[in-house]
Amino acid sequence: MKKTPLHTIYEQQKTFFDSGKTLHYTFRLAALLRLEEALNTHEDALIKALNADLKKSAFESYSAEIGLVKTEIRFAKRRLKKWMRPKKQRDVLINFPSKNYHVPIPYGLSLIIGPWNYPVQLCLSPLIGAIAAGNTVLLKPSEWAPQVGKALQRMIAEFFNPAHVNVLIGDETLSAELIELDVDHIFFYREYTGWTNHCTVRWITTNSLHFRTWW
Repeated sequence: MKKTPLHTIYEQQKTFFDSGKTLHYTFRLAALLRLEEALNTHEDALIKALNADLKKSAFESYSAEIGLVKTEIRFAKRRLKKWMRPKKQRDVLINFPSKNYHVPIPYGLSLIIGPWNYPVQLCLSPLIGAIAAGNTVLLKPSEWAPQVGKALQRMIAEFFNPAHVNVLIGDETLSAELIELDVDHIFFYREYTGWTNHCTVRWITTNSLHFRTWW
């Protein structure tokens, strides 16, 4: 079977995750700091894109989208070390004299399929969780907010290694191709209106076992 550019990106992300770089606290914290810097640098461009696509004012763009993302980044930075810490579990007699711990580990390659109505906040909020947890990320913004998608793609390309985080632009055909990939976790905002969203729901529920939805 002929290898497509999408499969090349997929393999690069798998290889990057397998290198073990994302497992370290310093790497994850640096990624959150880069995302924070990227958001500050491209804030005006994102506001203009939100106005072009959805006629959102600068106030609404910041208060309902960009500002919320900044708050989540700050929260993740403060809690990251605690989230990564192994948690002691109750010992059982059969395992004596061992000690039992729950050790958080990343899924691997995460896929984020963004919605059109809050295209910045609902693309970047799951991105925060994904990189804080040590995953690589394929992010597909909604085709119904094209200017925001382009702005996000430029922002991420400037600050992140594409083998770690990559923004892909396309329509429902791209969504279908992404779902067919053997990704480890899917973040998806489930919307009940619109042909594209119904199709995407069908693809996800048919082909994927691990996904998270926002209702």
